[in-house]
Amino acid sequence: MSLKKCMNIIAFLLALFIFIVINKLLAFLFIILYLVRMNLATIIYYIGSNKYKRNKIDEAYKYFEKAYNVNFSPMKIKLYYIYYLLLKGDLKKSENLLNQLSNKKVTPDDEINIKLNISIVLWKRNNIDEAVNILMKLYSKYKSSIIYQNLGYFLLLQNNYTKALEINLEAYKFNSSNAGIIDNLATTYYMLGEYDKSLKLYEELMLEKPSFPSAYYYYASTLLNLNKPQEALENLKEALKCNFTFLSAISKEEIDTKITEIETSIK
Repeated sequence: MSLKKCMNIIAFLLALFIFIVINKLLAFLFIILYLVRMNLATIIYYIGSNKYKRNKIDEAYKYFEKAYNVNFSPMKIKLYYIYYLLLKGDLKKSENLLNQLSNKKVTPDDEINIKLNISIVLWKRNNIDEAVNILMKLYSKYKSSIIYQNLGYFLLLQNNYTKALEINLEAYKFNSSNAGIIDNLATTYYMLGEYDKSLKLYEELMLEKPSFPSAYYYYASTLLNLNKPQEALENLKEALKCNFTFLSAISKEEIDTKITEIETSIK
């Protein structure tokens, strides 16, 4: 039995004792205070999340860090904080925290999320081969949309288009409504020069109004190869409306450059 479960049982027995022997109101107060204490990390995290949504980024990270450090902080809260650190580009801190979590006894879901984040760190440290190795090992044990999504994308970064096509076709059969999976398969076809297949998938994806810039960038690149520069330009301008982070596959600068190239060519 875990420590948390033991504490819950003890708290219940104490509350019952207070309820019967001392005072009913005091027992209810004890239960409320105990629940707040045991869920303190989640409460602090949601305060930080609200600040993040309001673009108070520095304040948000302070709350995320507090939530991470609270006793009995759930693993998902710890992983949320690490992911936000990755979005921010703090590779060193992310890596240190992931190494600490890797030494703990975790559930299969937590193992997946820890290794997914480790693979992201490796990607950003330009060690794409090791990142792919980690994801291939996960893929051999588990099947999920996020594993398919990250593995399919990393295989593209590795320029392993044959394997990328195999995995991304399999991923599409697994979940044909996932925007990242559709994007990966469309990009694979683009890289292989199969622009008609790429176009069909991107037209499907655009109906979902994707929030990540790479979708619009590669859709625009596909349109360019099909001699549709004006449509390509429109989609690149849509890409600029997306939120760019350290984990964005395409930078704002790359999109600006492509827009300038197209505008120059069609004058």
